[in-house]
Amino acid sequence: ETLPLRRIATEEDVANAIDQLKSLYNEYSFKPIPTKVTFVDDNSSFESDPNFRPQTLKISYQFPEIQEKANKDESPAVAKEYKIDSHEFKQSWGEKFNTIYHTSIAVIDLQKSKCVLLDKVGVTLCEPFFFKSDDSSTLSIGCVGYKELPYKLGLIYCTNRVSCLFGAKVVRDCSSSANIEPEIYYGDSAHLSIRSPRVYYSNGYDNKIVFLERNAGGAHDKAAKLQYFDMETRKIRTLIDDKIKREVLKKEDGTVSYSDVGPIFSSDLPPNCFTKDGKYILFDSETPMNRKSFAVQIENQSVHMLDFADSTQIIDVQHDWICAIGSSINQLPLVYLGHFSESNTKMQIVDDRQDRILETMSFGMFMLPSKHFENKYITAIWTSPKEMMNKSGPTVIIPHGGPHGHYSCTYYQSIALYNELGLKTCLVNYIGSTGVDQEYVEALLGNVGTSDVQDLLDVIQYMIDNHHADKDRIILNGGSHGGFLVTNISGQHPEMNFLACIARNPVIDISLMFGITDIPDWNVSEALGVKEFQPLSEIYPQNVDEVSKMYSKSPLAHIAKVKVPTMLLLGKEDLRVPLAPGLLYHQELKLVAWSMMIFIIFALILNIWAIGSFGSEEEYAPIVHLRHGKVRGIVRSIGDEKIYLYQGFRFGKYFY
Repeated sequence: ETLPLRRIATEEDVANAIDQLKSLYNEYSFKPIPTKVTFVDDNSSFESDPNFRPQTLKISYQFPEIQEKANKDESPAVAKEYKIDSHEFKQSWGEKFNTIYHTSIAVIDLQKSKCVLLDKVGVTLCEPFFFKSDDSSTLSIGCVGYKELPYKLGLIYCTNRVSCLFGAKVVRDCSSSANIEPEIYYGDSAHLSIRSPRVYYSNGYDNKIVFLERNAGGAHDKAAKLQYFDMETRKIRTLIDDKIKREVLKKEDGTVSYSDVGPIFSSDLPPNCFTKDGKYILFDSETPMNRKSFAVQIENQSVHMLDFADSTQIIDVQHDWICAIGSSINQLPLVYLGHFSESNTKMQIVDDRQDRILETMSFGMFMLPSKHFENKYITAIWTSPKEMMNKSGPTVIIPHGGPHGHYSCTYYQSIALYNELGLKTCLVNYIGSTGVDQEYVEALLGNVGTSDVQDLLDVIQYMIDNHHADKDRIILNGGSHGGFLVTNISGQHPEMNFLACIARNPVIDISLMFGITDIPDWNVSEALGVKEFQPLSEIYPQNVDEVSKMYSKSPLAHIAKVKVPTMLLLGKEDLRVPLAPGLLYHQELKLVAWSMMIFIIFALILNIWAIGSFGSEEEYAPIVHLRHGKVRGIVRSIGDEKIYLYQGFRFGKYFY
């Protein structure tokens, strides 16, 4: 993930500063000029200085009565400088960017130890890149800019924020002492979101770039256009449209599948994505149940899938050599290396494949027709310990968060852990997940708490009917919107008698969360069905009915029917899904189900038993048997890494 960066304020020479930048930051660019570097600076008071010396901006405040005395020609000695600016509220970019308020682009000449700053008031600049200049005395620098005014909304995991493509010319020796204000090259006339600008660098450097473009507003992750833009003529051409509809294919055995080619679902392009001749762009994208790699020919816009065996992510492309990471549910990540060919690209596994396979795990995939939407299918991936393949057993049902997220058939440490403990799992991609097409994503808007809950119930019933899951030993586990789903279904369907429910930072009350989250537009889009960009002033709930609708879709509305032992994992510092609604749910649930044990685990200690994953944001593997009894800790070894976790609550007998 490309993140805004913090400036290192140091009195050391530029070379040492750059060494620190290289080790700490990923949003800098040496290409294609080895003596110049750009990086993102997050201090709005940073002033351009030919000697690369950060300046401190001091703001003086005077009380009105003191100023009034000064105006009457009284002694100004009573006036005093009050440094209260440190207490002034500054709106940040939200979750994980809570200390980032405004960023600029610093351009540094490594040979002359000089720098110049690109800065624009009201715009956060990031993702810098060099492109071809028509003047030998100047450098041409492009970047993406996010609009800060009149307010900021949470940025991380949100690909729908309003942004534009900017460009500027800088004197090649960085001798300018004044800040340079970049101009908008593209995106000013519409509400667009632009990410991942990439320049064709193979032969020097070019003025043509590609980037991902989405419409701002609406779903927080959605299909993207692949745009081809000329920085000189400012003409644009769409290589892959975001309106492509993925086909449903019927097989001879009566089952269905989705077609291979569809719109792009990816937050970023590979850092180097062009082939050596500049004719093809290589990228990876989510598909309904995998992450696949593709090549698009720039001239005729044809797209074909690269035939890799597993879910893959392209790491780099150099001189037509592709480096990728590939994995599967039962296979740890492998490094692939292959040479791109227009006719056939063969990938060679660098690692020893046999050593990376989890021999004790089996898995499969299935698709179910939606009961709410015609010709749309839920997708899911199940896993099982091999010795339990043909037997019903304890099963963990895991819907993803987002809700516009996605589970791929890729390796997850948490799933491997469940398998080690003898548990089956099912990863659920309900209608509204990414990976299919834009219509599929937007189908969920306005229907959260109903269609997604029904999808989850249908998957659970399928697992029971096909002898995968024991109906008496089903555990619900989800985070964020996944937590919203598992707490929702536990209240809406108490007849299912779920064994336990584990919810990590769950969305408990959409109407309450609206006023305290860093992404209030999310609440309105998901609950009320707003699909396009609108200012917050226009989408705030306008009446009691809209607030009531937001509440009625929430887990809190169904808490009176909950009888499932529940564990809440709440992040104390979470700005996305704040703590308060979860605490309210905890209090209410203890009134309704006083005999059940409810635990709140704060994020500060979550790492005790939180297992990261490959190919996912944050997947945790809590193994919880919520009944009265004792908790005991154990040590499990996954690969070479030993991890501590709570094995669970004592039943009197264990179910795995």
